[in-house]
Amino acid sequence: EFADQLFEEQDYYNALEKYELYYEENKDLNVAYKVATINENLRDYRKAVRWYKRIVNKRSKKTPNPYMPDARFKYAQMLKMNGEYADSRAEFQLYISEAEDMAMIKKAKREIAGCELAMELDPVPGLTIENAPICKACPSKTSS
Repeated sequence: EFADQLFEEQDYYNALEKYELYYEENKDLNVAYKVATINENLRDYRKAVRWYKRIVNKRSKKTPNPYMPDARFKYAQMLKMNGEYADSRAEFQLYISEAEDMAMIKKAKREIAGCELAMELDPVPGLTIENAPICKACPSKTSS
């Protein structure tokens, strides 16, 4: 598929457009995972959350979700990147209950500690932190 070729060439913006169109017609879980991954690579964590959530919530009586529990870990990371620390912590805890890879479980526990620390910190009035631009030529938003 042309979108796969664009993805392999790291032409993420064009691949994303093609995959989203394909997904709307076919609701293919593999495509949803690619869209989530692309949004993560493009640092559009809000969109990545929505797409990983679709994957995590996908249930089938016929076959197990092939992206679980790894998609839950990614979903939890994207929630954390969006400052949704309590939800992120809950997803990491679910991941730990589902996962078997001890190295990833250890990593999830560190992520939980990071969520808990972030929830304890007081926000700085007037400070806005946004994603850095992907490239030097990309425009960035400034905080006020």
